[in-house]
Amino acid sequence: MVQPQRGVNFTFPYEDDQLDVLNTITIVVASISLFASILVLIFYGLFMYYERKKADRVSLRCVALGSISNVIDITLDLGSTIGETPQTGCRVIGLIVNFMDVLNAGFLAVIGINLFLVFVLKIDRTKRLERIYYPLIVFYGIMAMIGPIVKESQQFVPKNPTFNCW
Repeated sequence: MVQPQRGVNFTFPYEDDQLDVLNTITIVVASISLFASILVLIFYGLFMYYERKKADRVSLRCVALGSISNVIDITLDLGSTIGETPQTGCRVIGLIVNFMDVLNAGFLAVIGINLFLVFVLKIDRTKRLERIYYPLIVFYGIMAMIGPIVKESQQFVPKNPTFNCW
C-alpha cells in the first residue's frame, strides 16, 4: 500500500496508474462473474426444461435468483465502471448495486438455512417456508439500504459533473 503524502486524500491514497490497474482488475473479475452467472442460468433453464420435477427445488431456485441478482449487479457495475456517468447516476447505481449484493447474499444464505432445515431438522414443508424466504430476503435488503440512502441524501452533489464512477 502506498503511504499517503501531504495534500493527498488519506482515505484513498492511490495514484492514477494504481487506480487504472484496480479498474482493469475489477472489469476482468466482474466479466468472469457475469459469464459464470449466465452459465448457471442457462444450465438451470435447461434443467428445468428437461427435468422439471428434479429441478423444482427451493435451493436451485435460490441459486437461480442469486444468479439473476448477480447478473443485474455486475451489469450495472461494468456499465458504471466503463462509461462516463453523471454523479447522481453513480450514486443511484451504487445503491442498486448494494441492494443486489444483499439480495444475492440473502439467496445464498437461504440455501444453507433450507438445507439445514430439511436435512438436519427433517422439516418437509419447504414450499410453505419458501413463501417466507423471499419476502424476508427483500425486507432484509431494504433494511440494509436505509443507512446508505440516509448517508447519500446528506452528501453534497456538485452541479453537472460527469466522470467515471470509479
